[in-house]
Amino acid sequence: MIDIEAFYREVCDAVQEENCLTQILFKEIRQVDAQTGEVLRQVECPNMGGLIGICAIEGGYILHGETELFRYDGQLHRIWSFSGRDIFATLDGARVFWIEADTIHCRDWLGWHYVLNFDGKLISEKLEKSPCC
Repeated sequence: MIDIEAFYREVCDAVQEENCLTQILFKEIRQVDAQTGEVLRQVECPNMGGLIGICAIEGGYILHGETELFRYDGQLHRIWSFSGRDIFATLDGARVFWIEADTIHCRDWLGWHYVLNFDGKLISEKLEKSPCC
């Protein structure tokens, strides 16, 4: 049996809920009727570097971009965005983005680990390690 909650918490480029498939396409978010293929909604998500992943949460989505995180509601209205000090990537291949319970975690190239709540408020930030020397 598939653990649906864990499946939706995984970062991917599309999530399916009932008959709606929500996809990210570099700088766009699209909702498609899974039965007919009809595009139900499509919005632009201006950002630098493109969108990387989408996670379904209650009432909407968390999107992970190269330089920003976004929260959108189920109708694809932007609620908030957050950016760190640098791009969300790590030199050592450590996990860059994940959701645990009611918190969102991300790491940037400079070694900072950010923790946000679902309202987009920064709960903590900590320099874990410097990327050089």
